[in-house]
Amino acid sequence: MRRKGRNGVDDDAIHYATMNNHGIRVILSNDRDFDKIGEIERIF
Repeated sequence: MRRKGRNGVDDDAIHYATMNNHGIRVILSNDRDFDKIGEIERIF
């Protein structure tokens, strides 16, 4: 999780928090950092 967005928060962390709030467990992304989060299945 590398990229910093506004306010210095990692963009990936924002994506994860949004997914978590909505009960989403699968993401379509080529960002391998999502593999480090065991609760998410990354497809791509």
